[in-house]
Amino acid sequence: MEITEEEKKLLASFRQLGVQPKADTKEDLQAWIQEYATSASAAVKQETPSQSLQPATTLLQAPRLSCFTGNNTKKDTEASYDLWRYEVECLRASGTHNEQAVLEAARRSLRGEAARIAMRLGTHSTLEDLLTKFGSVYGATQSKESILAQFYSARQQKGEDVSSWSCRLEDLLMRAEELGQVDPGKRGEMLRCMLWTGLLPDLKDRSGYKFDTVKDFDKLRTELRRIEQESVQRTEQTSKTKTSAMSNMASTSDEQDDKSRIQALEGAVQKLTDELKKLQKQRDPVGVRGQQQFKNAGPSGQQTQASGQPGRRKQGDGPVCYRCGEKGHIRAGCKVRLDHSAKRLNETGSTVRDSQ
Repeated sequence: MEITEEEKKLLASFRQLGVQPKADTKEDLQAWIQEYATSASAAVKQETPSQSLQPATTLLQAPRLSCFTGNNTKKDTEASYDLWRYEVECLRASGTHNEQAVLEAARRSLRGEAARIAMRLGTHSTLEDLLTKFGSVYGATQSKESILAQFYSARQQKGEDVSSWSCRLEDLLMRAEELGQVDPGKRGEMLRCMLWTGLLPDLKDRSGYKFDTVKDFDKLRTELRRIEQESVQRTEQTSKTKTSAMSNMASTSDEQDDKSRIQALEGAVQKLTDELKKLQKQRDPVGVRGQQQFKNAGPSGQQTQASGQPGRRKQGDGPVCYRCGEKGHIRAGCKVRLDHSAKRLNETGSTVRDSQ
């Protein structure tokens, strides 16, 4: 009987493993193989070292709270007392930090007068001691009845949107609820009724059908905000239309005013022109008469009128020459010959001839 290559490889594998199959039949061989496989897997499990499980270590970051000073005039970075106490209560109820860690976080968040109040409690005070002390100093002093009266008498103010109005209602009801005056099961219905009851008249008239159909407070608030937004958009659109119309009217009025001013200026210019023409006409006859009078003056200074009318000037009238003293001409046109004594030569000559 010849042994095949596969059988040789199988025998070589058994020899490397150091095992010797014990089987006379086919069934015995299969049973031996299963038994060997089970024992081999158990041996592998025993040889694998078991990894010891170590407890998990959780590192938590130190909690932080909003800054609280206790001043009435707080800044935007400072929290009010009710908000600060709410943060402390939430951190306390979360269970992620122990009581001592929450106390240390509360102490680190205090500033100013609030920090001095905590200091006066001493180093061994607990978180409950701190909250009790702050409640007596900064807590609400109103009675349950007065807070509920404020809730039922509250109304939406002019300029206050629906979101701010609803949050103000929730704040009032929360304060009454903390004092044990409100049934938690009736909280939603109380808010829904007062939200619509305290609305401004205009918005209330336009949202009556929503109050009858919507029974949830948050859903009613959403519907009211939608109606409010639509009203604001219509108002803005109307305002833009009115502004545009007023601008057009103003531009038309400006054009008319400009035309009126131009016409007034044209009238004033025309009036001035007419007055200047009248003055010119009044001055022209005087100038013409003067020119005619001096134009027809004779050599001896006697004036004649061109139209044949008698002259108005006499012979003795007229300009006087400062050189010779004669009338009828001026110094610039004087042609009279004078001697060194400023006498006329013809007069001297005639005198000499007469004496001869």
